[in-house]
Amino acid sequence: AHLAFQEHEDAAGMVWLRKTAERGFADAQYALGNRLKAGVDEDGLEAVTWWSRAADQGQVPAMVALGTAYASGSVIEKNFEKATSWWEKAASLGNMDAKFFLGVSAMDSQLCESPDPQKALNWFQKAAAQGSVPAMFNIALMYASAQGVEQDLPTAVRWWTMAAEAGDTESMYNLAVLHANGEEGVPVNDAIASRWMRQAAESGHAEAMHNWAVMLANGTGVEQSDEEARRWLRKAAALGVHESQQALDEDENDR
Repeated sequence: AHLAFQEHEDAAGMVWLRKTAERGFADAQYALGNRLKAGVDEDGLEAVTWWSRAADQGQVPAMVALGTAYASGSVIEKNFEKATSWWEKAASLGNMDAKFFLGVSAMDSQLCESPDPQKALNWFQKAAAQGSVPAMFNIALMYASAQGVEQDLPTAVRWWTMAAEAGDTESMYNLAVLHANGEEGVPVNDAIASRWMRQAAESGHAEAMHNWAVMLANGTGVEQSDEEARRWLRKAAALGVHESQQALDEDENDR
C-alpha cells in the first residue's frame, strides 16, 4: 500500500512539475529535465529539451547539464564546442562544477583537439577555490605525475590533504601510500601513513583495507594486532582483493 501511495505521489508530482515547466518557470524546467533523465522511463532527449529551455533563461545548473549531455553524447550527438560553450557560460556566472568540467575537458583528447594542461590546471584551481574536492584531487594528481607542471610532491600532498580532509577516499589512500613509501620531498612517516590508511579503509577503500591489515600485522605506525589484521583482511577479501584472500588462506594453513 505504501509503495502504491508513493507511486501516486510521484506521478502527481510529475504532473505538477510539467505544468509549472510549461508555464515557463526555469527552475521547474531544469527539475523536470532531471526527473525525466533519472526516471524509470528515462527520456534523455526530452530532458535535454527542458534543460535547453531553462538554460536559455539563464538557469545555471541547466547550462551545466546541457554541457555534460553534449560532452557525453549519450542522448544527443556529441558536440564538444557546444559542451564547452555551455560550461563557459555557467563558469562565467560562478558555477563551480562548470569550472571543474572545463578543467577535465582541457585534459581530455576526446573532448578537445589539443589538450592544454596549463589551462586545465587554471580551471581546477578556480573550482578548488570554491570547494570542489574532485578539482583538489586532480591538482594533486597533476603535480604528483608531472602533467603539464614540474613534479612537486609536497604540493601534491598539500592538495590531497585538503581533499582527504573533505572526505575524498582516494586522496586518503594516496597520502597513505606516499608517506608509507617515502618519495622526493615526502619522507617516510609511519604515523601519517597509518592515520590516512585507516581512514581510507574505514571509508570503504578495498586496497586500503588490505594495506591497513598489513600495517596492523606488522605494527607499522600502529599497535600490532593479528586479530585486527585478520578482520580487515576478511573485509578486503569480501570486496574482491585477491591478496587479502591469499593472506587469509596462508594464515589458515599455518595454524
